[in-house]
Amino acid sequence: TAYVTLEPCSHHGHTPPCADGLLHAGIARVVAAMQDPNPEVAGRGLKRLADAGVDVRSGVLEQEARALNPGFLKRMEHGLPFVRVKMAMSLDGRTAMANGESQWITGPAARSAVQRLRAEASVVLTGADTV
Repeated sequence: TAYVTLEPCSHHGHTPPCADGLLHAGIARVVAAMQDPNPEVAGRGLKRLADAGVDVRSGVLEQEARALNPGFLKRMEHGLPFVRVKMAMSLDGRTAMANGESQWITGPAARSAVQRLRAEASVVLTGADTV
């Protein structure tokens, strides 16, 4: 049994279809957390496997799988990038002291969380002298 978070692809791109790889490996059962929303796949990978006699299940822990792929899903389902914004300012609306000196506005937990988010991102945009 192969457990996958996303339906195996069925189209040729930079690599051969994952569905074909599973078939060649002799996998008898595939459990996919969710169907691939990519229009080039959209159920065809699961159909290819099922048509070849593989026992296919889909929708197992789908919400958890969706939480793992927010950027991909946003792009496939809405044609838009997934954007996160992290901003911090003091109660008086400032981001630095009057003399330009920077002080920590957020606490250690927030600074740690933003590092995790940065590690998950493909791109980070930032203001001058903030990294």
